[in-house]
Amino acid sequence: MIRRPPRSTLFPFTTRFLSRDLGYAARVLRKSPGFTLTAVLTIALGIGASTAVFSLINSLLLRPLPVPHAEQLVVFGYQQDRPGFTTFAEPLFRHLERDHSAFSDVFASSDIQLQIGASGGSAVVDSILVSGQYFRGLQTPPLLGRYFSPGDDQPGTPSGLPAVISEHYWRDALHSDPQVIGRKLLANKVPFTIVGVMPKRFTGTDPTQHPQIFIPLAAEPLIDAPYNNTAGGYHSWWLVVMGRMKSGVALDQASASLASTTKSLLDGQDADAKGAADWLKDARTAHFHFTAQSGSSGYTWLRQLYRQPLQAVLALCAGMLLLACLNLASLLFARAATRGRELATRLAVGASRRRLLQQLMLESLLLAFTGSIAGLATAPFVARSLAVVLLGGKDPPIYLDTSLDWRVLAVTACACVLATLVIGVAPALHATGRTLTSRLKVSPTTHSESMGFLPRLLLSAQVALALVLVIGAGLISASLVRMYRTGPGFDPHNINLVSTRMTKQPLEGASLIQRYHSLVDKFQALPGVRKVSLADIIPFTNSYSESDYASPGKQAIHLYQNLVGPGYFETMRIPLLAGRDFSWSDTVPSETRNVSGKADTVKAIPDKIVLSRSAAERFFPH
Repeated sequence: MIRRPPRSTLFPFTTRFLSRDLGYAARVLRKSPGFTLTAVLTIALGIGASTAVFSLINSLLLRPLPVPHAEQLVVFGYQQDRPGFTTFAEPLFRHLERDHSAFSDVFASSDIQLQIGASGGSAVVDSILVSGQYFRGLQTPPLLGRYFSPGDDQPGTPSGLPAVISEHYWRDALHSDPQVIGRKLLANKVPFTIVGVMPKRFTGTDPTQHPQIFIPLAAEPLIDAPYNNTAGGYHSWWLVVMGRMKSGVALDQASASLASTTKSLLDGQDADAKGAADWLKDARTAHFHFTAQSGSSGYTWLRQLYRQPLQAVLALCAGMLLLACLNLASLLFARAATRGRELATRLAVGASRRRLLQQLMLESLLLAFTGSIAGLATAPFVARSLAVVLLGGKDPPIYLDTSLDWRVLAVTACACVLATLVIGVAPALHATGRTLTSRLKVSPTTHSESMGFLPRLLLSAQVALALVLVIGAGLISASLVRMYRTGPGFDPHNINLVSTRMTKQPLEGASLIQRYHSLVDKFQALPGVRKVSLADIIPFTNSYSESDYASPGKQAIHLYQNLVGPGYFETMRIPLLAGRDFSWSDTVPSETRNVSGKADTVKAIPDKIVLSRSAAERFFPH
């Protein structure tokens, strides 16, 4: 019978030998500073790039909202014959708010910038319109005061219009006023009363926005005048709708429950809303139905824009990390050849193959661990730099939390383990092969031994992976060159952008057009200015507007559009293939106008449009 030592003595024995092997591995790597530095920098480059890109993906796609039980949140959408959509008209949201069975709360929001009046002037503040169940659905208690209730989201609230502010706005703009509850706030010339302060960890439902002021959805007609999305009914699609599932309800159950909500909507329960009749007719034909997807990480339009590019870049970074590991494995194969006599001598004096494998794997682990730490240290800086390149200069500003959390650390740890296995296992097995004793007779500088199967396989994998990465880089470069040669469609040189805010003033119609005309004339008179025009949407800002257009006798087509002023095409140096540019007479509202100067001569003049070449060919082929 063999008596084994107790565990209390085995564990210190194993720990002692492991610490000795770690110390020996560190000394071996320290004796080869050139190799060690090259290995660490190579791994740091691969892991740092992969971690930085994953930090962006984590911030944009994976990180849950900082609210209790974020896994219960869903984002509502709808599908028709065309792909799904996520922005809702106000009557559609109110229907969901009233008719839901699987959700405890359904709420909506819409970003807005408010002009906040102050003693020293005014300031534009990033804000958000929210419905009455918004805060209750997100389950985050206020720092001070209270948040909105459904009663606050009603037209003509008896107690006046309430507002909730963020802790950041309370500290910076209001200097942490302890008497802030009940204080008046003038937003877009509309008085509000502050009823609560939300803690700084609360950022709302969009992880890329940090609203400073929250106001009820019912106040939209007042603060957005003369516009009125609420009264626009089914002609205005501007709300993001989310909900919180009841406890114990799964996402597929919640999605299935929306079938009855869709049926009640299509039965015409909201037929009194503006534009409802035409929209309901089209919705029935297009097989309209509500959808629900996980909202644990909130909703942002950036996901649809950057999801695939970031995933592609992450795949390239992972390929680069794997190639770096394969390169290091090749270096370790070559290094093992020079250490053959040392390893064979250790075997000859009694060392086991397991101990030699452990020693070589510990050296690989130290390289991978040190490189991972270096890559992890640089990843936040690289991630922030990438975020600035991708999202810098947006209005309102976009925030991405690229800080390290357990997901990023877990991915980095997995990359470290993968790097250890890739760069360590094959060279260690090859270096501790059964032919080591024969190497005692071979000079370290002799390379008479033929290359084995593993090094050949490793070299083939290196070449194949490098070829894939080179081809991918070549395709991306070719695309960039083609885009550069194609051009943006206008001449961007010497163009300056000036932002104007005309949303809160009493002028409209011809009076507002006259104000724009006067503004353009004043800019035109400035020294060095050659041409001035106006545009609603600036190219390459990811903003867009769309509407349905139809030529006589043909089906309407959904097209992107832009509202521009006279001289726009000349200012942007966009050549006109046919026709003319707009003039100031074209901008007069399209209601009936006196065209001859006589009071009894009245004629309706239609609006003017300029088509792109592709749109012209679709409407008027040949």
